[in-house]
Amino acid sequence: MTMTQKTLTPDALAGMAAAFQRAQTARGTVDAETSALLRGIDIADGYRAGRALHERLVAGGLRPVGRKIGCTNTATWGKLGIDAPIVAHVYAQTVVNGAGDTVAVPWTTLHAPRIELELAFRLKATPVAGQSLEALIDCVDWVAPAIEVVDGHVDPAIGSPATILCDFGAHASLLLGEPIALAGLPPLTPATFAGITATLRVGETVLPGGAVNVMGNPLVSLATAIEIAAGLSAPIEAGEIVTTGALVGPVALEAGQQWRGRLSFAGRDDLTVGLDA
Repeated sequence: MTMTQKTLTPDALAGMAAAFQRAQTARGTVDAETSALLRGIDIADGYRAGRALHERLVAGGLRPVGRKIGCTNTATWGKLGIDAPIVAHVYAQTVVNGAGDTVAVPWTTLHAPRIELELAFRLKATPVAGQSLEALIDCVDWVAPAIEVVDGHVDPAIGSPATILCDFGAHASLLLGEPIALAGLPPLTPATFAGITATLRVGETVLPGGAVNVMGNPLVSLATAIEIAAGLSAPIEAGEIVTTGALVGPVALEAGQQWRGRLSFAGRDDLTVGLDA
């Protein structure tokens, strides 16, 4: 048993959750005592700590409406010491609809913000862990281009996927562009999703990306999130919004910058989401 596992008692988990809330309010990093607990923390304890913070947020009035999936670029897994992505909650209070044109980012509430261009799914039916990708498509109501604003409150020197789980899942807000109902599109296959390409314009710089960065296919990311959530006894259900991880990014966010993300999907290249920082 590691020292971390011995230390993370229910009281320690509650104390860690409170420490992250204080750090968020102060727009800084967690205190030295919490940082010491985070050194060497594993994924299992990261999920336990994340659950403690989630319960605290819900008790404080936040309403969960979906999940985010992170660390979906399989090329980075060896360096990160993981063999699967990570999953955390998003809340009604952190989701911004109608971000297809521009939306102001609450810069003054953020510590070390970055943005990621993603695809968001809304589920119309409760998925089953392990079902085929073809069956999973039938569970999807709509997709939308999205920018997730991610933030952190941990010294990068000790940062890891496990500390991200403790730290709000690195989630600050989710900016949703115009939803596209799957019912209005030609018949879709898993290959349609694997063919998604994306660009994120940052000022005059255009950064490319696409499905290759999210386990090769956003549907695979979604299916993996469903399996992980089921294993945590917190299954993903109908009505939830689930993101894919970064098609492009993350990119450091600076006040005053102009951003616009664009996705090409199912013969359309007009799926955009933008913001004015």
